[in-house]
Amino acid sequence: MEGEEVLKEKAVSGLLLALLFTGTLPLVFNIQSVHANPTTIVVPDDYEKIQWAIGNASDGDTIFVRAGTYYENVFVNKTVVLVGESKNTTIIDGAGTTIIDSHLFDGGIMVFADDVRIANFTVRNGSYGICIRGHHTRGNRATVTDCVAHNNWIGLEMFQSTQNMLRRNLIFNNSYNLYIGSFWHIDEFLHDIDTSNLVNGKPVHYLVNKKNLSIDHLSFPNIGYLGVVNSTNVRIADLSLSRNGQGLLIAFSSDTLIERIEAPNNFFGIALSKSPRTTIRHCNLSRNFGGIYAYVSDYVTIEENTVSHNEQGIMMTWSNDGIVSHNDLIENGYRPGFSQARVRYSYNCRWDNGYPFGGNYWSDHVSVDEFSGVYQDEPGSDGIVDEPYVIDDQNCDNYPLVEPWEVLPATVDIFPETLNIYSLFGKRIKVYIELPEGYSVDDIDISTVKLNEEVEAESHPTKIGDYDNDGIPDLMIKFYRTSVVRSILRTGEDVITITGALVGKSFEGSKTIRVIRR
Repeated sequence: MEGEEVLKEKAVSGLLLALLFTGTLPLVFNIQSVHANPTTIVVPDDYEKIQWAIGNASDGDTIFVRAGTYYENVFVNKTVVLVGESKNTTIIDGAGTTIIDSHLFDGGIMVFADDVRIANFTVRNGSYGICIRGHHTRGNRATVTDCVAHNNWIGLEMFQSTQNMLRRNLIFNNSYNLYIGSFWHIDEFLHDIDTSNLVNGKPVHYLVNKKNLSIDHLSFPNIGYLGVVNSTNVRIADLSLSRNGQGLLIAFSSDTLIERIEAPNNFFGIALSKSPRTTIRHCNLSRNFGGIYAYVSDYVTIEENTVSHNEQGIMMTWSNDGIVSHNDLIENGYRPGFSQARVRYSYNCRWDNGYPFGGNYWSDHVSVDEFSGVYQDEPGSDGIVDEPYVIDDQNCDNYPLVEPWEVLPATVDIFPETLNIYSLFGKRIKVYIELPEGYSVDDIDISTVKLNEEVEAESHPTKIGDYDNDGIPDLMIKFYRTSVVRSILRTGEDVITITGALVGKSFEGSKTIRVIRR
């Protein structure tokens, strides 16, 4: 009788599992049978460990894991469906280690096969929570749904893997929560990841094929992870992004503007992959492994950022014709083998804006300033260190700054104060700039002055006077009216921002004007 009861229990369990996998899972995963007779394996009924079940499974099988805590490291090298009974009660604890193919593995779930489906697990205490590793023809098209990854080094990683899908996953309290990496191929960034996935309680925004998009704290509030892929003309501003593989990922995208981003405690603060003509400015990148990493990204501009206390400050690999100037590089490379800046296989990169506007501030450079001039051989200090800062034999900052780069608050007046977009009156708009006490508007480099970070000032005519009669000299410059109109996005009150540079400093000031259409 006892044997009959055991057989009956298994028969009922098998029926329930058959209903589960033929009814529910196809809706979630859209499963395609790999071979004629797929089998359902139950852990711990059939095998005590999940890894043993995978070792005895065939492509197309389903492995159902009952509720419980499993202290093991799961290596998935077959096309299987791996599903837990409940994400809250089916736990893989990666505290142990496993040796597979002579390699030490201490992750939670590591995927090395195509078309793997994973659902309903909590994965914790591993180097990796869930890691999908692609390599040529394996490790692609994985689907991960309704999983929890916490207290790992990396919560969920996809590396050199293509066409993966993530849904309703909760990733939190990992050293780095989400990491999406690759080297050469755009396919390895083309994933289906929607906002049902949360990082530290905030939605993941993984944006693919976007054009002319503005991303900021108003249009995209509470971002848990931000990736921009295969997009053009995207502006990203005023965000705080932390605790991910990349604070901000830009991949296979061009003409991206990144400004005022706070990106601490990521693996990379900002990572560019094959993304030419990217501009990064006014960002604060601290306590990451790498502050800024440009990979195969030509014509990148990195200016007026603070890059501090990272193991690597700025890294450029196969990225030509970049401009890096007016940044503060502070105590990066604090461990042996790391540095403030590292350049590999990148050519024609400039690390200063020439004399007298200078280059970058380097906290590890000796600040001796006894001479001035283009060749630093004329008596008198000029705010530029007398000796260049050498990065390697092909890269140096010829005019390193004595003090950190500073943005001066400027007072700005604009005429006319009301702008009629459809009016034909007046070809130019006048702007009057005042600087704080101790600085002269005569030192402003007109070629650096821009309106709304895009409209360049005319080189002439200019005039120094006192437009507002306050006893403080101001500089009058002009902008083409049609160019200004194109830079304004809305009617009503609009804030116009004027930026520019003078010796060793930049300035920024704003003025609100009224914009009408009639």
